[in-house]
Amino acid sequence: MYFIISTSEDGDVSMDAVDKEELLKRITPNEHGETYYGHREIRDNLPMFRDLQSKAGIYIIKGDLIVPKPIEVVKTFEVD
Repeated sequence: MYFIISTSEDGDVSMDAVDKEELLKRITPNEHGETYYGHREIRDNLPMFRDLQSKAGIYIIKGDLIVPKPIEVVKTFEVD
């Protein structure tokens, strides 16, 4: 799975989760040199969230969404 974070000059931030095939479709330029995201640059480092809005571009993260599973641990002691 690939997570695509897209930011624009006007401060909009959006995120999509796509498979490899869809990712390649979206980032491959058409005959006019535009991708699904227009002419936005694919960035190589992810800024802090508060800075995303000032840095227009495309950020691609490969991985899986992780959901932590709660584990309850109970310790008991017995003393004679």
